[in-house]
Amino acid sequence: MVVALAARLAFLAFLPSSTYSADVSSWINVERILSEGGNPYNLTDQLNWPPFWVQVIFVMGRVSRATGIDFVTVLRTVLITVELCVLLLAYALTCRAVAPAHALRLVLVMLALNPVAIVLVCQHGNFDVFVALCVLLAIVCATRFADSADPVDWLCASACIGLGVFVKTVPLVLTPMLAFGFRRLRWTTRVLGAVLVVAPAAVGVGVIYVLGPAQVSANVLHYRSYAGWFGITGLLELAGLPGASRVYARAFEAAFLLALAALAVGAAGKPRASFEDLILAPLALLAAVPGLGPGYSPQYGYWFLALVPIAFGASRSMWLRRSIWLFLAIAAGTYIVEYAMFQSHGAFWAKLHPTPEVLETSLRWSTKAGQTLIRLPLFSAWVALLAAVTRQIVRSLRRPSRAAEVL
Repeated sequence: MVVALAARLAFLAFLPSSTYSADVSSWINVERILSEGGNPYNLTDQLNWPPFWVQVIFVMGRVSRATGIDFVTVLRTVLITVELCVLLLAYALTCRAVAPAHALRLVLVMLALNPVAIVLVCQHGNFDVFVALCVLLAIVCATRFADSADPVDWLCASACIGLGVFVKTVPLVLTPMLAFGFRRLRWTTRVLGAVLVVAPAAVGVGVIYVLGPAQVSANVLHYRSYAGWFGITGLLELAGLPGASRVYARAFEAAFLLALAALAVGAAGKPRASFEDLILAPLALLAAVPGLGPGYSPQYGYWFLALVPIAFGASRSMWLRRSIWLFLAIAAGTYIVEYAMFQSHGAFWAKLHPTPEVLETSLRWSTKAGQTLIRLPLFSAWVALLAAVTRQIVRSLRRPSRAAEVL
C-alpha cells in the first residue's frame, strides 16, 4: 500500500496543474448543479448510471466547500483510498493461490505499479475503481460459499453484485458466477438472492426516473457507451461502414446473452466452484464487454484489472500467463500514450510541451481514427487474453469436480 500510494503521489506531483480527463470536468459541472439545487440527471447528459456516483459527488462537493480543499483533490483522494482497498483485497485473494511473498510481487507489479491503474485513478478520475471493489467483494463471498456451502455467503455474494450494479450496471454480467452450487440452495434463498442483485439499482433508478422520465430513459436506460473508438466497431468505421457497426452491436448483444446463459448452465452443473472458476469467469465476462462489445472507454479496463494478478496466480496455464504479460505490457504502453496525448484524457505531455508539433499530433491522435489505430495492438492483446481465459473456463466446466479442486 505504501508503494502504491507513493507511486500515485509521485505521478500527481509530475502532472501539470488542471490536467484531468473530460469526465472530471463533467463531475465538476454536476457538483455545481447539485450545489445550486438542480437535478443533474435532468440538466445534463453526463450521468449515465444509477445514482450512486451522483451521491458521492454530492458528498465530495460538501467536503470540498467545508474544508476549502479543491474538489479535484477530494475526488482523487476518494478514488485512491478506494483503490488501496482494492489492492488489499486483490492481495488477499492472490494469497489463496500462491505464497504471500509471491502474491505481493504479483500485486505490486501488475496492479500497484501498473501505469494503467495509476493514470486511471489520478488523471482520468472516473469511478470504475468502485466497480472493481464490488467485484472483489463478491468473489470473496463466493469463495467463502465454495468453502462453507453456507447460504449466507451466497447471499452476501449476491448483495455485493447488487451493490456493483448500483454503482455501474456492468456487474450484472457476473450473475452466472452465482450459479455455482446453485442447486444446493433452497428456493427462498434463490429468490432473495435475485432480489439482492436487482433491488439496489432498481430502487435507485426508480427514484431518479420519476423526477425525469425522458432524461433518465435516454441517458441511463438506453446508454450503451461509445462505439467507433476501439476494436471491431472502430475498424468498421475506419472502413466506412458505420451501418455494419450498428449491426455488430446487436449481434454482440445476442451472442453475449447466449454466452451468459451457457456459462450459467455449465456453472449450475458443478456442485462447487474451484477458485480458478471464480476468478476466470468474472475476468472473461468483464473483459469481454469493453473488449469485444460495441462501446468502449479506457476506464473500463479497471473493471477486471484487479483480477489479473489473481488469475495469474490461480492458473497454471502457460498460455494464459503469457497472454497476461503481453496484455499488461501493451496496455501500459498504450495508456501512457493515450493520457499523454489524447485531448479528452487530459494530454499531460501536450501540456508539458505545448509546441505546435506536439499539439498538432495530439489533435490528430485524438480523433476516432487516431484512437482506433493507436489501440490496435491493445485490441489484439485483449483478444488474446480473452481467448486464453475462455479456453481455461471451458476446460474447467468440462472437468468433473474433485475434492482436491474445491477451496
